Formats: sequence, C-alpha cells, structure tokens
Amino acid sequence: MKIFLLLASLIWLGSCATLSGHRVSIIELNKHPQNYAGQQVTVRGYLLGGPEPIALVTEPGIEYKYEKLASECLSIVNFGELDGELGTELDGKFVEVTGIFDRGTDSYGISFTSCGLTGLDIGGDPVNNIRVVSKDDK
Repeated sequence: MKIFLLLASLIWLGSCATLSGHRVSIIELNKHPQNYAGQQVTVRGYLLGGPEPIALVTEPGIEYKYEKLASECLSIVNFGELDGELGTELDGKFVEVTGIFDRGTDSYGISFTSCGLTGLDIGGDPVNNIRVVSKDDK
C-alpha cells in the first residue's frame, strides 16, 4: 500500500511539473531549438509590448534589430487579447511566459514585429500564460 501511495504521489508531482512547463532561457531555446520543439516551456524575460506585443527579450532596452536579437529574443505568437491595454500595461515588465515552443513561427504568417523564427505559442490566453514576476523569484 505504501509503495502504491508513493508511486501515485510521484506521478501526481510529475504531472504538476508538466503543467507548469520546463523553465528554460531564451538563449538556450534559440541555441538548441530541436531539443524543445513542440514542448511546453516557461521562459522569463522582458516583454516588448505596446499596442501589439512582439517579443520576450533577455535585457530591458535592447535595441530592436532582427540580426542582433536572434539569440536574445523570442517572438510571442497566438497571443489573443494581449494587444491594446494589456500589452501596453506589460510593456517592459519582467515576466514569466508559459507556452508551446515553436522553432518555425513562419506558419503563423509574415510578421514584421517578430524577432526571428522561434516563438512561444501562448494559445490565445495571455491572462493565464503571462505573469509579472520579480527577477529574484525562483
């Protein structure tokens, strides 16, 4: 009986970890996209938002240039109602974003506001998949 309870607890803990997504850095995702393609991940960075949210970057105030940001930037795709007030409210904030990593976001259509081919699909649900956090949070 104890073994059954232990096994059930481990399975439950494993499923909880899967729901929240494996935390990985923007640079790691872009360096090894094949390792994370199609997986749910959680990424931290600064949101470049505004009227239309565009990306998550490693440092605030990074000059937005496609070539420079290829490894330090991750497009946010399928963001739903993140535009408008919510996008402006989150612009420049340090956030944690959970979504499905896509190493080829060209299937979402051409976007001049993307920062490369890699992106995080948040399933049209920014309220549940983006949260402001402190850099000190673990």
